[in-house]
Formats: sequence, structure tokens, C-alpha cells
Amino acid sequence: MEKNPTNQHEQMDLMKFFDQVSKLSQAISSKTSPLPDFDLRGMTVNCLEQAKDIQDSCAELGFDIRIVH
Repeated sequence: MEKNPTNQHEQMDLMKFFDQVSKLSQAISSKTSPLPDFDLRGMTVNCLEQAKDIQDSCAELGFDIRIVH
């Protein structure tokens, strides 16, 4: 079965997205300041809405996250 290149790009972007979430989680856990940017540059999958949801949730907890896209 041949892989669809679009799906492969989407999978790579989703892995990058979750890597960004992981980095933010680790930074919050270790109380790193300032927090790293949520970097969505170069992604073909539109994760901006999900990133904004995470940004809003973190803001409710007192953490300021900047989204870069």
C-alpha cells in the first residue's frame, strides 16, 4: 500500500504540534520563565484553533503563552 504524501505531511505536523505541547508542559512543570513560544510555523495542518484553546486554558491557570505562526 502506497502512503499518501499529504497524510505523511499531516502526520509530521501533528507530531510537531504534540512536541510543542510537550515542551510547554515541561516548561510549566519546571516553572520555566518565560515560557517557550508555541511554534506553528511551517505547518500544513491547521492547528491554530487547538493552540488557541491550549493558550486560553493556560491563561486561566496564570500562564502566558505566545503563539507563533
